[in-house]
Amino acid sequence: MEQDALPDNTQQFGHTVRLSPTPGIGQEPSLHLSRDTWWDYLLHTYNIHRPGSVLLDRYQAALEVSQDVRAFFRIATLWLHFVNVPLFFDRFFHTEHRAALQPALVLSIVAYTKLLQSNQDTMVDQRSLDERNRAWKESVMLRDLAQGSFEASYNAGWIDIPLAQAAYILAFYEMSAHQDSTLARRTSALLLLDGIIRALGLTYIDAMDPRAPAFTADAVPALGRPDPTARFDSCRSQMDNDSRGFKTSPLAGCPCQRLSLGSSPEARRCTPIWLDMPRWQRDSSFGEIKKEEGRRIVWSSVVMMGVDAGIRLESGDRQLDLHTSKPENFAVLFPGENEYSTILEVAMVYSGKE
Repeated sequence: MEQDALPDNTQQFGHTVRLSPTPGIGQEPSLHLSRDTWWDYLLHTYNIHRPGSVLLDRYQAALEVSQDVRAFFRIATLWLHFVNVPLFFDRFFHTEHRAALQPALVLSIVAYTKLLQSNQDTMVDQRSLDERNRAWKESVMLRDLAQGSFEASYNAGWIDIPLAQAAYILAFYEMSAHQDSTLARRTSALLLLDGIIRALGLTYIDAMDPRAPAFTADAVPALGRPDPTARFDSCRSQMDNDSRGFKTSPLAGCPCQRLSLGSSPEARRCTPIWLDMPRWQRDSSFGEIKKEEGRRIVWSSVVMMGVDAGIRLESGDRQLDLHTSKPENFAVLFPGENEYSTILEVAMVYSGKE
């Protein structure tokens, strides 16, 4: 085992995701240096605020980082369910594949975990106060490191869905209560997130799919119920009737529990707050997983931007003019809809949007 290798966790969610090689897009030399050194610097950061002379070796520091990453997924709110955890772990716990991860994504995850640790309401004694102060200092340092890594990737043209995920977590960090929180920081983070979503075209990701909703600028966004005959015809050619094992009828009740993350024992252990969210489609290709991640981050961003708009309305601050806040810019399926609409027994009774 390499000095800073981590335990293998590629089977955490019951299957291994096949990784596609990341296409080269001509990153600048400075970005290559960042991709080669960010992990070492992260391990070093975990030693900076350690009390006394108790320093961790590389392997111990790597284990502590992995524990904070695991903690993030255990306590992450529903808004953050856009990360496919098996795919993330396949890369994070593999030394070579880790180089293909957006550094800003890992750094933003551990920064937010440290923020939560600094706010934890544990026993109020001197030791716990010291620990929370140390967690806060680490959180600030990691957040700044994540921001710098984000800007390096963005300026070099390494813009992908994991970078959008990092932008979301950084914006979520600024939406959370902390002592450095300001309107300017929150505004900047939301504008960056909106810009990444627009640059990647995530709100148009299903523009060629007739199932995608279409809204107009001068009307309240609304969905109609599709014709069930059309659903039946579109699903028949995509289904293997014996492979899914779903039997439902209007009298059988909603199959939501069987189609949610709560149906997976691994998810109940690793992401307990996300159990009511749609599960990830089994045996999906790398490309389809990333596409579904894109859909989920769009809808999670709608929620967060709506909350920000409510805060601004209450405080009298100027509203932001965001691409992701305009319904006419949307042609994207809902989370899990792509799978639900291909399960014949479900699609015959329910719309994928239901």
